[in-house]
Amino acid sequence: MLNKSTESSTNTFTTKSGFTIVELLIVIVVIGILAAITIVAFNGVQNRANDTTVSTDLSNARKKLELTKVDLGHYPRSLAEFPSFKITRSAYDTKLNNIYYITDTVNDLYALGVRSKTGKGFILTNTNLQEGVAVNGTATATAIGVTWGVPGTYAVLGLDTATIGWHATWPWVQVN
Repeated sequence: MLNKSTESSTNTFTTKSGFTIVELLIVIVVIGILAAITIVAFNGVQNRANDTTVSTDLSNARKKLELTKVDLGHYPRSLAEFPSFKITRSAYDTKLNNIYYITDTVNDLYALGVRSKTGKGFILTNTNLQEGVAVNGTATATAIGVTWGVPGTYAVLGLDTATIGWHATWPWVQVN
């Protein structure tokens, strides 16, 4: 921007530099759009990380359960028989009962249902891992063909919604 100013008998030109309000607003809007895109992308990465952590925890649990079956001749049927393994608590849903373990003592099957912090459900059985499924007592039991709460099955819940804490009766789960 050039302004002509007159002083005495000489003509001098001075230059003033700066941004107009419109230019500043455009820059602010562009920064806001870039920030929104970054936040959305970060949330997607964080959700995938939580789901991957839960899947890894289940893979480790499967190995421990299979080793227990070799030692005992059957999958764990009580807390005393259950092997200790670690879970990464920060990756799990903390609003609902989020971990279920059910065993079919007649057919020697198990199902371990968990819910990730993203809300994605996983059910691990002695034959496969199902992802993106509903996780509750009934769904977890159905994965191995038993009925929730029927004698002959064993079930426990991870997060206690009444106390908003992890069940103290789970000595076999070490939470990080």
